[in-house]
Amino acid sequence: MADNSTMAIDWEPIGTGGRARLIVTDATGATVDIDTADLSRAADREAVARRLASRLTNTPVADIQAHLLAIAQERCGLAAEPPARIPTLRDAVEAWRATEATPVVETGFGPLDALGGGGLALGSVTVIAAPPSVGKSALGLQAALGAVSLDANLRVAWAAGEMSMEAIARRAICRWSADRQPVSMSRAAARTPGSQATADELVEAVGDRFHILQPPLTADRLEAAIDTTRASLVVIDYIQLVSLAGAIDRRAEVDGLVKRVRAFTLEKNCATIVVSNVAKNVSGETRIGAIGKESSELDFMADLFLLGIADEHEDERGLRAVRWKVAKNRHGPCHDLETLFDGSLQTFTPSGPQPLEEFADFAPKPPRTRK
Repeated sequence: MADNSTMAIDWEPIGTGGRARLIVTDATGATVDIDTADLSRAADREAVARRLASRLTNTPVADIQAHLLAIAQERCGLAAEPPARIPTLRDAVEAWRATEATPVVETGFGPLDALGGGGLALGSVTVIAAPPSVGKSALGLQAALGAVSLDANLRVAWAAGEMSMEAIARRAICRWSADRQPVSMSRAAARTPGSQATADELVEAVGDRFHILQPPLTADRLEAAIDTTRASLVVIDYIQLVSLAGAIDRRAEVDGLVKRVRAFTLEKNCATIVVSNVAKNVSGETRIGAIGKESSELDFMADLFLLGIADEHEDERGLRAVRWKVAKNRHGPCHDLETLFDGSLQTFTPSGPQPLEEFADFAPKPPRTRK
């Protein structure tokens, strides 16, 4: 057993080599039981350490890595590793020079793209939070379909915690039709010839690059799906419906999930959209840190945080005004998005003046190939 003041690790060998079954207990008594990859490999030890840290929220990754290294040296006769080189500012500047601009995932929805300098930055997390029926899932779906249609090589991983496969298909058909021959939600539900034709177009254009992870949703399954699909855009709909093993209570579970999302977004260099419920009594005046349901970490972790505030009633055209308050934006302006939501087409359109003229053209663009 390896132990210190914060945690203890029991291990049992599995077969030959460095594989082991780990039984990990932190200072609070929380226990995690996992099978590991080969502990003799530094990359596998790091991956296991991050998985454990997301579950044992009181234990730093570095502590876990040190324990795993000790086990590997004891079990496999692994020689002590030289200390890893710590990158410098020179490395950061060279990485900056290597790219012409910050790589982004363009969604095609101009007001949203403008907030990130042309799209959602790779390695960034966008939170879309709102009360029920405001359209937070619809905005995430619009962004995802726009991104996968604009980039012929891009893949999306959609974690479907709330909607069935049929519901996702129906909403996607309506959204896809909005820029073509509109198909309403009721017509899609009735499987009209027009909705069938739109479905064919949708499948032909993006159907095999839009991956759907169905319940039960766990942090491990989500991360594995990103690896399998090689997704550049991840949408979690919604974070409160994802589970994390080993958490001592609900708040610790959501906090751990938030940390896990931040970690895999950076490690896998994807853009992540997190759909979230809001806490009780949230309004347009609520400060960051008190918006996301069950976790203030959600607010603090986000690079871009949108809070949806909808009018109580639809207008005579069946459209509802929704203001997406930019509660936080690390990489761009904090201009609120004034939009109109057409629930029958699952589509947001901008209303009022736009903050940046260069993003005023929201017409669909032909698919392009990423270079």
